[in-house]
Amino acid sequence: MNKARKIRLLVMLLCLVLAVIAYLAVNRSQKKDEADEQEPESYPVTDIDTADVTEIGIINGDNTTDLIKEGDQWRLVENDAVSIDNDSVDSFLMAAGKISSDTRIEKVEDFAQYGLEDPILNITLQWDSNMYNLKVGDYNSMIGCYYIRLNEESTVYTISSSIYYSLNKTLEDFEAVETETEEDTVTEDEE
Repeated sequence: MNKARKIRLLVMLLCLVLAVIAYLAVNRSQKKDEADEQEPESYPVTDIDTADVTEIGIINGDNTTDLIKEGDQWRLVENDAVSIDNDSVDSFLMAAGKISSDTRIEKVEDFAQYGLEDPILNITLQWDSNMYNLKVGDYNSMIGCYYIRLNEESTVYTISSSIYYSLNKTLEDFEAVETETEEDTVTEDEE
């Protein structure tokens, strides 16, 4: 009976050790899951107070648009006669000023593989003594995103097509639309 009692005691001790090991394994797994949850779901690319931006430059293929803010009004640098719609510029700045990405590729050395050596879209935002230069490169149809780079960082991000289209602007997108006034309509009808 003494031998049977020792065997029972050893079995109970072995069960206790296995329970402690299982507890530690579960606890370690939960801590790892919590650490994974703390990683950001998206990475900030730009975070600009758009009210401070005073100059915008956009190179889109052969089209170049340079805008400058004087007071509260935006104007085309090359031609004062072109009327600029402030709301269109503000919408553009809202999109460009708060870009985030789901994917971040760090320590990139070959930007050509992402289409960033000769970008399809090049945007410059300036204010005070600060400047952001955004370069948008190739579209990756496998993941449905465009590649983007900020300034001369060695990091490449991805952005959705909708963000790309909100950035992909030409002068025509910023021009104020002339609407007929009631007087213009009456004058035309009287003739």
